[in-house]
Parts: sequence; C-alpha cells; structure tokens
Amino acid sequence: MAKKTPSIDPEQLKADAGKIGDTLVKGAQQYAGKAAELAQPYLKNAAEQAQELAERAKPYLDDAKDRVKEDYLPRINKAVAEAHGAALTDASLSERARLVRDASVKALTTPTHVKKSHRFLKFVGVSVLSASAAGVGYLLWKRSKPIEDPWAEEYWADLDSEEIAVDDVTPPELVEGVEQIDEDARPQD
Repeated sequence: MAKKTPSIDPEQLKADAGKIGDTLVKGAQQYAGKAAELAQPYLKNAAEQAQELAERAKPYLDDAKDRVKEDYLPRINKAVAEAHGAALTDASLSERARLVRDASVKALTTPTHVKKSHRFLKFVGVSVLSASAAGVGYLLWKRSKPIEDPWAEEYWADLDSEEIAVDDVTPPELVEGVEQIDEDARPQD
C-alpha cells in the first residue's frame, strides 16, 4: 500500500500564511509595546548614569586637554625644531643621528615655561576699575540731585515789598509801654 500525498492548494497556503502573518504582527506589536514600557525605567536610569559619568570625567578631560595644549605640544615643537637644527650639521650620518636623538630627548624632558597668572596685578586692576566706576557713579548721582529744595518756601519774597505789613490793630498798652521804654532809655542831659 502506497501512501497518497495529500494535494496542497497554493491559494489556501497563501490565505493561511496571511492569517498567521497578521496574528504574528499583532502579537509582536503588543509585546513590543510591553517591552518598551518595561525598558523605559532602565533606559532612563542608563541615561542618568551616562550623564553622571560624563560630568565626573569632564574635569579630567579638561585637565588632559590643557596639559596637551600647554605642555606636550610646545615640547614636541621644540624637539622637532632642535632635531631639525641638529640634522643640518656637517657631521657623519651616525653623528647627526646621535645629535638628533640627544636634542630630541633634551627638548622632550625639559618642562616648558609656565606663564605666571599675576594674580596681584589682576586684583589691583579690578580694584582700581571698580573704585573708578563707583566714583563716577557717585559723581553722576550727586550731579543729578537738585541744588535747591523745590518744596522750600520762598522766604525772600516777603522782603521784596517796600511796605512792612503791620497789624491794623495794635493794643494801646503795647504802644504806651514802648513809649515808656523809649523815654527810660534816653540819656539824661
């Protein structure tokens, strides 16, 4: 007895493959969403740690950059210049090679001159500038103030008139008292 192979319908296979593909896509989307939700805290934590490490490494990188810029590159330039000068001498090839090596080693091991920061001079300069600015500000403030008090009474306005205002009613006792004082004050002949 021979077994019969079942007949395969290609259209049926395409339809079944399409259904399976759709089911797989839906499941993959669902699991991808869950995976993204679960990975979010870990990604956030990893980003924070990377930022922290970058901040901790920044001073070391700045120091290394400054050292290369201010120390190593000038030494290398000096070594190249001295080696070039030693290579141009009129000596044998082995003697020039030894001179180049010695000049390079000496230039690379000799520290370069470090410029002083002149902190005291900077302090004095900043102090003089700030004192000058304060003085100019004070002068401008003093000049902007009014010279006269705009609310003061004009006391001299009364003196401009030729008449002195006297009360119309003078008590007679005062007038008699003044005459009496005048008579007493006169010298007797």
